[in-house]
Amino acid sequence: MQERINQFVRDASRISSDLDQVSRRDGREVCALAAETGAQAYAELLQRQDSLQLTRADAAYLEILLDGIRARLKFLS
Repeated sequence: MQERINQFVRDASRISSDLDQVSRRDGREVCALAAETGAQAYAELLQRQDSLQLTRADAAYLEILLDGIRARLKFLS
């Protein structure tokens, strides 16, 4: 189970990092593609999160990561 949690954190961090590399200066098409791809990845993370057995500390940390992704998606939309 811990390995699945670790993989989830790595994936969430990668998605967050990918979204952080895009700015509105990159143009509408680039932002739209990043937002679409990011939204799909975010939805997948939410599905995966439901299957994890998390401690309170892990759940809180993951929520911070997911909040960051959600905020970035909103910014790019």
